[in-house]
Amino acid sequence: NRQNQKRKKVFYPGSLAGRGVNMFITRFICHDDGHTEDYYYHTSKDAMNHMNLFADDDSALYDRIEVLDDAEMLIASISF
Repeated sequence: NRQNQKRKKVFYPGSLAGRGVNMFITRFICHDDGHTEDYYYHTSKDAMNHMNLFADDDSALYDRIEVLDDAEMLIASISF
């Protein structure tokens, strides 16, 4: 799948996904080529705080920034 080839995964040591531990993802979808960068957090608050740091971003680097749960269900997003 081409989209998966573009996705840049950020290493999360000893991934706890699927082990009954809730994790949250802050996902940056880049404007230029659509690749993504994922950052993993133990709490939704930390993931939301990371996303909200870019709420006023005018760099045109991103199409959107999303916060997802560990099942990749969308919790919140910012579109530019």
